[in-house]
Amino acid sequence: MRVRRTVDALQLMLEAAQLVSSEEAEKKSPKTDSSVNLSNGKEEGGRKRLQNGRKLDKREPKMTEEELAENAIFFLLAGYETISTMLSYTTYLLAKHPDVQQRLYEEIVQHLSNEEVVTYDKINELEYLDMVVKESLRMYPPIVTPLSREVKEDCEFEGLRFPAGSSVFIPIAHVHYNEKLWPNPKAFDPERFHSSKKKDIHVASFLPFGLGPRNCIGFRFALMEGKIAIARLLQRYCIQMCDLTEEEIKMKAANIALTPESGHIYLRCVHR
Repeated sequence: MRVRRTVDALQLMLEAAQLVSSEEAEKKSPKTDSSVNLSNGKEEGGRKRLQNGRKLDKREPKMTEEELAENAIFFLLAGYETISTMLSYTTYLLAKHPDVQQRLYEEIVQHLSNEEVVTYDKINELEYLDMVVKESLRMYPPIVTPLSREVKEDCEFEGLRFPAGSSVFIPIAHVHYNEKLWPNPKAFDPERFHSSKKKDIHVASFLPFGLGPRNCIGFRFALMEGKIAIARLLQRYCIQMCDLTEEEIKMKAANIALTPESGHIYLRCVHR
């Protein structure tokens, strides 16, 4: 039976940490052949091939334990900033839309008990929770500065020419509120992300964590942690607006993260 292999950031770092240069391998191996056989890779045409199919030159240095640890720490930090922002605006939207909050609460109660350990598989069963979180991220993306990408070679797209070396900036908020991509974009509507409508969503129209190989390294961690936090919170509390809650949050003009002008979002939590 073929075992399905998961390719993620941690797996790639572990593989990179096991790579060795041909010179180092020759010193440690009695073999006269200069080829190196790795337990997690294959030798092909004098170049190492990792399990993910990427080819590496035999002289490429391995990732040290220190680099592995530093990248793991960065992975966690990248997930924490985005998660705090996501939780703030998701709870705000749930307080403003009690009907959505009630439906989400009913789904959570149906699938989870207060004493049950929340697993990856369990949290993924909560379809409406996923819809609510994604719609919150569409309306309030954690990072609001435009995405930038460098053009590697001359190209043309829909009549526009992009010379090599130029930079392309993608304004996330403009994309998320584009009426051609999202009808009635200012309305909070989790149904946009129902599984039956996925085919209607352009892959580049939803960019809360960027897109492609240079997207946020911690976005999966952030989403999973955020969903667990919301599920546990709604199990115990009903989130409501209070006298200090703004009807429409005013944002700071110049800031990397999406931050309220007042610096706070005030809400009331009532024990169920």
